[in-house]
Amino acid sequence: GAIDHNQVSNLRVAVNMVAPGTVTFRYRVSTEDCCDGLDFSVDSGEGPVQRLRARVDTDWVESEPFALPAGEHTLVWAFTKDGSVDRGEDRVQIDDIVVTGDGEAMMGVGSFATVAAKQPKNLAILILDNEHYGETGMQAAHTGMGADLALMAAGAGLKAASTIRKKDELTAALGGFHRADGPKLVVAKIDPGAPPRVMPTRDAVENKLTFRRAILGG
Repeated sequence: GAIDHNQVSNLRVAVNMVAPGTVTFRYRVSTEDCCDGLDFSVDSGEGPVQRLRARVDTDWVESEPFALPAGEHTLVWAFTKDGSVDRGEDRVQIDDIVVTGDGEAMMGVGSFATVAAKQPKNLAILILDNEHYGETGMQAAHTGMGADLALMAAGAGLKAASTIRKKDELTAALGGFHRADGPKLVVAKIDPGAPPRVMPTRDAVENKLTFRRAILGG
C-alpha cells in the first residue's frame, strides 16, 4: 500500500512445500536510488536469510531462484522508504506468478473461467503436471488418462494456454511467459519421481490450532 517517509509496506506469503523447490518473481523499482527500494527475504529471523535488495530504478527484472526446502516458509516483500526525498514513481511492483500442481488444478478447474472473465494482465499460471496425486500417495491422476488442462483453460476463455513436454519447448514458453500480456497458462509435463517430501499432518487438534493461528495470529 501507499506509504510515507520512514515507513515500510510488507507483502507476506506463507507457503508449505511438499517437496523442495524454488521461488522466482518479477519486480520493478522506481524510487530514490540510494535509499528507498525493495527488500525480499525468505524466513527472515528463522535461520539463514536469503535476500534480494533493489535500490536502483529498473524495468521489469526476473529475480534469481531462491531455494525452498520442503516444509513451511514465509516469503516477505518489503517496500522501504527513508526519511526524505521522493524520486520517480515512488513505488515498487511485484509481478504475479502462480506455481501449482495438476491435482490442485483439476480440483479447482472452475478458476480458469474466473481468470478468463477478469483478465488480470499480471497473472501467469505454471502447472507442474506429473500426472499423479503426489501428496496423497502417487495415485494416477486424470491428466494421465486424457484430461487436458490447457485445453480446459482455453475452453474457459484463456487464449494463451499451452502444454510443454520437451526442453526446447520449455525455453520458448518461458520467454513468452514473462513478456506477453496476461493472463497466460503453461502446463509443464514433469517426471513423476518421488522426491523427499514433508506431508501435512492429519492430527485434528494440530489442524485446529494451525487454523486458529492463521486467523487470529500468533
